Amino acid sequence: MTPLRGRDAELDQLTLWMDRVLGSRQALLAAVSGPAGYGRTRLFSEGEHLADARGFRVVRVLRGTAEPLAASLVAALGSAASAGAMATASGTASGAASGTASAVGAASATGMATIAATGPGAPAGPAGQAGPATGPASGDTASGGAPVHPALRRAHSLLAEHLRTAPVLITCDHPAVPLPMLRQLVAAYREKALLVLAGEAWSGEPPVTADRVPRLLLRPLAPAAVLQVGADLLGAPPDAELAELLGMAQGSPRLLIELLNALDADATLRLDGGHARLTEATAPTTALHELAGRRIGAVPSPARELLEAAAVLGRSSLPEDVAQLLQRPVGALATALRAAASTGLLDSTSDELTFRHELLRQVVLSDLPRAIRAALHRQALSIQLARGHSITAAAPHLLHGAHPDDPATGTLLRVAASESLADNPGTAAALALRGVDVLADARAATPMVALAAEACLRSGAVAKAMSLARNALGAELHPPNQPPPAAPAAAAAHARTPLGSPGRPLPAPTASPLTPAPAPDPIVAARLRTSLATALLLRGEYRECLATVAEPATLPGLPATVRLDALLTKIAALAAQTAPDAARQLAEVQRLALAQGLDPRAAVRLGEATLAWRHGQVGEALTLAAEAVALRADGSAVGWHSPPELLHALLLVQLGHTTQARAALAAAPAGAEFTVPLLRHLVTAQLAMAEGRPLDALAEATAALNQARTAGFDWPEQQARTILATLAVQRGEFTSATEHARALTKQPARSAARPGTAPHPAAPTPAKSPRPKSARAKSPHPQPPLPALPSPNPNPNPSPSPSPSPTTTAQWIEAQLAAAEDDSDHLRTALATLWPSPAPATAPTLLAREPALAPWLVRALLLTGRPDDAAAVSRAIRALADANPDTPAIHAAAAHTDGLLRHDAPSLERAAHGHRDAWARVSAVEDLGALLRTVDRAGAIKKLEEALDGYLHLGADRDAARARRRLRALGMRQRSLRERPGHPRERRPANGWPSLTDTERTVAEYAAQGMTNRQIAGRMFLSPHTVAFHLRQIFRKLGIHSRLELALRVREG
Repeated sequence: MTPLRGRDAELDQLTLWMDRVLGSRQALLAAVSGPAGYGRTRLFSEGEHLADARGFRVVRVLRGTAEPLAASLVAALGSAASAGAMATASGTASGAASGTASAVGAASATGMATIAATGPGAPAGPAGQAGPATGPASGDTASGGAPVHPALRRAHSLLAEHLRTAPVLITCDHPAVPLPMLRQLVAAYREKALLVLAGEAWSGEPPVTADRVPRLLLRPLAPAAVLQVGADLLGAPPDAELAELLGMAQGSPRLLIELLNALDADATLRLDGGHARLTEATAPTTALHELAGRRIGAVPSPARELLEAAAVLGRSSLPEDVAQLLQRPVGALATALRAAASTGLLDSTSDELTFRHELLRQVVLSDLPRAIRAALHRQALSIQLARGHSITAAAPHLLHGAHPDDPATGTLLRVAASESLADNPGTAAALALRGVDVLADARAATPMVALAAEACLRSGAVAKAMSLARNALGAELHPPNQPPPAAPAAAAAHARTPLGSPGRPLPAPTASPLTPAPAPDPIVAARLRTSLATALLLRGEYRECLATVAEPATLPGLPATVRLDALLTKIAALAAQTAPDAARQLAEVQRLALAQGLDPRAAVRLGEATLAWRHGQVGEALTLAAEAVALRADGSAVGWHSPPELLHALLLVQLGHTTQARAALAAAPAGAEFTVPLLRHLVTAQLAMAEGRPLDALAEATAALNQARTAGFDWPEQQARTILATLAVQRGEFTSATEHARALTKQPARSAARPGTAPHPAAPTPAKSPRPKSARAKSPHPQPPLPALPSPNPNPNPSPSPSPSPTTTAQWIEAQLAAAEDDSDHLRTALATLWPSPAPATAPTLLAREPALAPWLVRALLLTGRPDDAAAVSRAIRALADANPDTPAIHAAAAHTDGLLRHDAPSLERAAHGHRDAWARVSAVEDLGALLRTVDRAGAIKKLEEALDGYLHLGADRDAARARRRLRALGMRQRSLRERPGHPRERRPANGWPSLTDTERTVAEYAAQGMTNRQIAGRMFLSPHTVAFHLRQIFRKLGIHSRLELALRVREG
């Protein structure tokens, strides 16, 4: 049971009452009073534990109890209460006739007299002792002729017996038993150590009573206690955002639990960084909407109207603005405000009215009719502009209240969108799209379209930006004999872009500007061309990007900002495509730009770093990337789509400098464009892979993939898929790995559909998804490919130094799958494509990008009878190491291949110590153990056990199985999945985390990541029904009831 939070003072008061009874040996009746849901029952339970520790005999008056005294009291008090209720009704009727009877007196005359007459003050029993009468004459009626309930006689008898041996605590939290009846019970045992605690529930303000019963009033939990309760229930402290939302409970434990259950039911909670957080929900979920709706429906209409006006004004609003919107005096809002605050949605403790969370404001807005909401937004816009607020601050009202065919509104939207572009491109896109919607004149709307295209591009709606720019350019982009291409089908999916924060949907415009517009003026056309070219760059269509951006970069008379944006896009495209003279073109662009007073040196250095990386000059690439970072810090320009700090961090982690990469990632500046969080996810995934945190890598790479796919950003999607495919191979999830490999080979298909782009050659893919087989010890164990900088054009022109394409990465994944399946024929075919004989021209670049590929290739080529080609791999990686002395990843890979070819244990030892990547390190340790097995059995066992531990930590069960087979071949035959030398096999316990089978643990880990039963089934080659069965077993063994609880347990391990 979780500890009772925030009730220390109340527990102290209960303790004082207990000590008073024990010290005075006199009976006491006290009441615990508070609104329903304030934890009265839980406080009683804690009080009962305290009383038990002090020697009290505890009697809890509850219906259905089996304890004799409690059962007798329930029956007796219940019957007396019923009699009192009948007497009250009778007394009320007679009082109405005579005007003299009192309902309270009528109730007391029957019920209370009965209790008092049967107490110890009643006539003595046969033994002459004070107590309830036991003879037949006195047992049927009390004094005054009232009948005595048999249960009441038994209750007095048992209570008197208990009081002779110990003090007694009676807790009665039953609404059917009134307090005056309990007072009569206590009066019967005035000189005994009896404490009776009664519960009182009320709503609103505490009732005013005339009795002299001491009362303990339960107040709302303090904010700190609410957070403690939340942490107890969630398994981690709530972060600041979730804590604000939990304020809706207003200190009520019951409401707090209902709120957490509603959030859990809609899967809007997650654990991250040691805190419980809300997922990035953009609209109220069903359960939260229902909970908040019930609270709103319980208040009067004026309070609901106040909530609606405040919701229109924003997250926070001034009372005078709310009053002006409602056309009422501020003083007239006091009653409505108190009622509105009682819902818990509003915090009215400061000078402003503030919704506790944006989701709660959305609940209120969602119930307002659209027309009324728009009219209120227009009123709110007038109020805020009259008060001197900026147009940007009034952007939400512009967005939701803009009236079609209003030129003034169009101007306001354009100004607000322009001011928002740098800091919040999502909001800028929403405003500009709304501006396009309200302007009927196509020519007047074209500048707004250019602004919308740029804002959509920066916020991640790449397809929408392309659609806007292509349509607006019209005949200028496409000659009269060539009709413009139809808007992409995906454009509608991107009509919603982030508003204010990533993931918040924009309202789609009611009319899309798909009708060709008149030719725009040169400046607007240049902006549109630059946006279109940048979109093509992000999609990997580099040649069309260069063809589109060329004109605005050289057209005289353009503003400097427009020319600079065009030049930065051109520089990035020149570096990405594989033209033989790309370096010369970059130098020429820089010379021309400097002559025009523009400074793109940071962008040029970053482009040169990409070229050096492509040619295998990884040390030079790293130096140039660092120079780009320094130049940007000095004010040199670089494209918003290519932040050098994050690309530098990506290079660092790929080359094994994980500590420096982490520092570079921490120092990278924040940015409003969608590329910044996307690249952060990629770098963090790379770091997690290198440091042996596969679950973190999976989460970060999945986030990067989702963002890249939504935006249509080509090369980050390739890198994210490479990481996910690698993780899938490691964990034996072959279906998932094959899906990513096929997606990598199919990605260039969208480029082939564009004019002037050659189709990509089809890459070999298996006829069917590979099925897991038992990989024998001779199979080369797969190594994780480390994603690289932006891949070059998927459709490269022939050049002296061609670079590996996404197809090459897919071929490696296919080869790893074949090796894991022990499919020799498939492996030979994949190797023939991946590493033909003689060595491919892309060898330096391929091994520079993926140093861990070298030892894997040596193993695979030796296994398939190609020792000469294995030696060629070793020579190639050694040449790279000699040319790049400061790259740990390449030097470790070179030592690794030397050890494999020459059977040299010291080389493998150096590789094991030199690898910065966790997977490569464990692989070298296993290779060393395998080498030592014929010369040093003890050393071989030690290294293989180390490898086994490493594979288990990485979640690579297939590779762990191979290491285990090697250990068994050396005589270590009694090792289970997690056993170690010196630890005998133990029986699996019946419950708790250790009770889970290996399959159940895998299912639990996948479910904790948020995967559905069908997704888990696909990964594990099970049916969804089998997964559901495993989850039921897991829940039973762990004693949990939800996936949130499961995520907490998985996190705890």
